[in-house]
Amino acid sequence: MGAVWLARDTRLGRTVALKRLGGIGTADGVDRRRAEREAQLAARLNHVNVVAVHDLVEDDEGWSWLVMEHVAGRTLAHEIASETLSEARVAEIGRQVADALAAAHQAGIVHRDVKPSNILIAPNGIAKLSDFGIARGEGDDALTRTGHVSGSPAYLPPEVARGQHGGPEVDLWSLGATLFHAASGRSPYAAPDGEHSNPVGTLFRIVHDDPPRLPGHGALSTLVARLMTHEPDQRPSAAEAATALALVSGRAEPAETQAMVPLPDATDVLPPVPLPLPPPPAAKRSFVDRLPRWAVLAAAAALVVVLLGSLAVALGGDDSADVASAGETATTPPPPTAEEIDAYVRQYVATTAGDPGAGFALLSEDARESVGGFEPFQASWASMPGVTITALTVDAATGSAVATLQWTVTSTVEVPVEPKDEKGPKKKDDEDDDEGPGTQTQTVSETFTRTLQVTVERNDEQLQIASSSVS
Repeated sequence: MGAVWLARDTRLGRTVALKRLGGIGTADGVDRRRAEREAQLAARLNHVNVVAVHDLVEDDEGWSWLVMEHVAGRTLAHEIASETLSEARVAEIGRQVADALAAAHQAGIVHRDVKPSNILIAPNGIAKLSDFGIARGEGDDALTRTGHVSGSPAYLPPEVARGQHGGPEVDLWSLGATLFHAASGRSPYAAPDGEHSNPVGTLFRIVHDDPPRLPGHGALSTLVARLMTHEPDQRPSAAEAATALALVSGRAEPAETQAMVPLPDATDVLPPVPLPLPPPPAAKRSFVDRLPRWAVLAAAAALVVVLLGSLAVALGGDDSADVASAGETATTPPPPTAEEIDAYVRQYVATTAGDPGAGFALLSEDARESVGGFEPFQASWASMPGVTITALTVDAATGSAVATLQWTVTSTVEVPVEPKDEKGPKKKDDEDDDEGPGTQTQTVSETFTRTLQVTVERNDEQLQIASSSVS
């Protein structure tokens, strides 16, 4: 993680974490480019199990800082060092990390440094994956030197240890190594007692030795074996790993039909871990599918009430109390509060003004379609350099907000200047030399305002922009 400070965002009134990057004067170096990439990649992810990156700033002394979500907890590495974790607890933490990796892989991002010290555990038990400093998005160029391997040796897969970059399968090996460490209390390639760890020796063992096996942990041991196999295409996907870990942790029941991932070559034959069949191809989304989840749940709850009420009338019984309770038991995510909408809209404007790509990632799928895609969205916001909010009105009942946007454009113009009158009569030669009025340069500033109308909704406990228009 590097050096991290606790700080206060005075503008939005929240506690944040500041991560200092590299050394003084990182603005033009590899550290700066890596920092920018970390901020950009993390900003593309809006997931409960990923530490959010809010901004990248520089101070007057030349230090670069990442402004991140503050997680009031400790790392998985500290958890492992301080206590013995149960199999269910290890599986639950792994499930959340696998969920985060599935979201990253879907967005075209490979983390490339999954390990216990990059996993933060909040007091409520939520695990958050952090530190995308050496992550790579699709089409990224490598920032590392030729022959230089990025990542922590004990958690690197064989293909990376050999100098290859690899794809999403890289993260699955590292997840398996992390689960191995959490369940056993030792990293999979820890040096024997009394010996010092040798990174070169560790890399040699990863490439040439059979992967270590986690003994005595049943289904978890089997899954770790599947994750830590030398053949990348034999590793389960992050989504499959998340489902398998949910079964191990007791959060899910196995389905009637399961697909089995082939066992890797190993000395011991291990029992298979059930993994779900791949989902059927996505059909065209209906009108109901395009509704916010809370709206669908609310409609379903209302339909239950109507049906139960009709049944009670037909039977002639007085079950109104039961019908009411049936409607009340339907759980729907609460709508965002006025304070949440206010803070989220301000974050949306500040993020989009600095990076339209990161702002576009905050939009729902329907909102992205309504603005015409990324290019019109980017062009609209690029026409408002340095835009800020000067007024914001929130209607919590509808989840909507109206903001007044303001920005200033400064330009340089040439203006004519009349020559000064000189006292006394002009000579003929002076009249012939008169070239007329001159010019001088002036700086002109013009302030513009526009109106932003947005709707904020809660989707799977995460806020998102359901609609956005600038007029």
